[in-house]
Amino acid sequence: MGKNRSQTTSPFPDIKAPTVLIGVPWDWESALQGTRYFPLCFREAGLVLGQSFLHDRKIQVQDMGDIRLAAKDTELSSSLIIKSAAELLGDGKKIVSIGGDHSITIPLVAALNEKVTVIIFDAHADALQNDSGPLSERVLTELSKNSNVNDIVVIGCRSGSKDFRNNKVMFEDLNHTYNGRISSKLGKILKQNNRIYVSFDFDVIDPAFISEVSYPQPLGLDPKTAIKILKHIINGKTMALDFVEFNPDIKSRVSNSMHNAIEIVLSAIEALGE
Repeated sequence: MGKNRSQTTSPFPDIKAPTVLIGVPWDWESALQGTRYFPLCFREAGLVLGQSFLHDRKIQVQDMGDIRLAAKDTELSSSLIIKSAAELLGDGKKIVSIGGDHSITIPLVAALNEKVTVIIFDAHADALQNDSGPLSERVLTELSKNSNVNDIVVIGCRSGSKDFRNNKVMFEDLNHTYNGRISSKLGKILKQNNRIYVSFDFDVIDPAFISEVSYPQPLGLDPKTAIKILKHIINGKTMALDFVEFNPDIKSRVSNSMHNAIEIVLSAIEALGE
């Protein structure tokens, strides 16, 4: 990523690895800002936790720092994200991105530049039709316009799903989700030859477990169930993941919410390397 990457102190070992971690501190396309601090707070929490951060996990990931963005310039920042991610993918790397608001998913998916199935964990449909609205609230709308996106599957949605209709988009039945299962239809989609991109909005988790999000929604998943579903989905065709919309309380470096977020991120990285 060269000049587009910032240096950072990281809790991860300084190693070369097939999976890379990148921070994407972007939040100006959200009505509630603050998520840009999550990449920093995530790493700081890992440093505070020390050896218990990885607690004997077999994590093979190289921390590449943050992508240097042009704050409040959506077009330029999107091109910087696409360039950086495409470069890493071209080198055969798998990418785990730490946001930032949900807007970052749009350029990250564009960087794949091949047929892809997008799996989104989100309490909200994020399907605003008004082009003047926040980009973070138009994620489904914008991804649906990408010709390389074959399917979009939304897991854990509890708000807005009944108001959005698009042939590319499927909302998983919450009865499957609450039981840690995936539907047979999603199972068939995952068996296709498409690459897989996973986007995880932390508000899919119930506020009792992760409250530091921009738009908390009740009746969410617990972390164990979310991890179980992630492990059902992540396979050899999974090229990239992002984790978005964690709005950290900067006064509390290692809150319960942060502990749960770390567990979810590390479990996904671990599954990506299996």
